[in-house]
Amino acid sequence: MSGRLYLDPWSPTYGSALETAEDGPSASSSAALDTDVEMPAADWHPITAPTSVEAPDVVLFVDGVRRIDANLKWESDDKPYPDAVLAASYAAGVVRCDLSNGVAELADRRVGRGLFTAAEDPPTLGQPPACYTGHKVNRGEPKDLENAMQAQMHQLEVEVLLGSRTAEELLIVDWFAQA
Repeated sequence: MSGRLYLDPWSPTYGSALETAEDGPSASSSAALDTDVEMPAADWHPITAPTSVEAPDVVLFVDGVRRIDANLKWESDDKPYPDAVLAASYAAGVVRCDLSNGVAELADRRVGRGLFTAAEDPPTLGQPPACYTGHKVNRGEPKDLENAMQAQMHQLEVEVLLGSRTAEELLIVDWFAQA
């Protein structure tokens, strides 16, 4: 597929120059917050661990970060309108804290870059180490592109986790897996 990429000059920290009011919330949330789920909020207090529970020798912290580098448009020869493209960088790492020896170290880290678009045959741009790999997304709405970027970052978190963990370590992540 041949085509051209055009850079949206609008800073990605402000969103896209083409976004509409429908892209964000138009009113305050009406969601109800229930603070009495585990116990009545008025009775809340820290819970002390039983004396039979021992602290682990090693704790692993896994986390990721992502950044929108640019908003682009992919104009192909066979479509009458351009596709939205999100250029993003994402990374994940695991810090291994050896509590018994008082040492914390970066155990693993990975970096990825991607071009996320609903266009057929998404392009790949650049050369390693700054290569943006094309990722096909089902829909080209801004939230769909961001969700695809989030999924790639999550995949990196899983990769660093699997490469760094043994059964004896306590693992702390800020996400959960669904069966």
